[in-house]
Amino acid sequence: MTLQIPKKTNFLTTALRADEIEESAFINGIIYGNPGVGKTSLACSAPDPLQIDIDRGSRSLVTMGLGHVKVARPNTIADIEGIYWEARAAPDYFKTYILDTASAAQRYHLDELIVSNNRDKPVNTQPDYNESTNVIRRLCLWFRELPCNFIIIAQAIEDKDETSGAITIRPAVTPKLAGSLDEMVDFVGYMECNVSGIGANESYKRTLRVMPTRRISAKNRLGLPSVIEDPTWDKIVSLAKKPAGKQAVPA
Repeated sequence: MTLQIPKKTNFLTTALRADEIEESAFINGIIYGNPGVGKTSLACSAPDPLQIDIDRGSRSLVTMGLGHVKVARPNTIADIEGIYWEARAAPDYFKTYILDTASAAQRYHLDELIVSNNRDKPVNTQPDYNESTNVIRRLCLWFRELPCNFIIIAQAIEDKDETSGAITIRPAVTPKLAGSLDEMVDFVGYMECNVSGIGANESYKRTLRVMPTRRISAKNRLGLPSVIEDPTWDKIVSLAKKPAGKQAVPA
């Protein structure tokens, strides 16, 4: 095999300083955690959102005072792809797209593969998991490239290291998909809701952890503090460290 001489390029002479690169004003992130901790309400505090409600949890928006949020309810992976193509054709229609949840989207696709392959037993094979990882990854990559915020919501799952016994909490999708999604976003936040007091004195404290620990999977490309208390999208935007002259899109 001979080495092919590439066409002449000028990457070396046109390279820019990191703070000179024109970054997008929009933010892409993953918010994951146990059910009921406030993942969807945090995501829906972003500007002009469309909730892609795969989990069928939009009823909670009304109880949280977010009944004004627009909701799309796809029934298949092809429906989610259709939402993307509509969004691409009308890029100003919404400022934020919320995949709620990636965990449910992958379950949808794995179930579709069982049906489409006419299996006698409702069991997925390793090729199914590989295909599903690639399909959901591609969908998320498409949405990430739109001129808008893109927020991926996921449930949390615990992984146990069989050698050390250590427990790691991460988004509840296949490990390969979790790694792929991690690579394409600006932050990965683990959300918790701690309850204190009893009865009338009961109070809730929500936190979003964006710095990884030995136990928690997270990511912080925005210069956010390790833990954000009572998080909102406005708070994330205001805390994000931006190069001079760059402003993230506020709510």
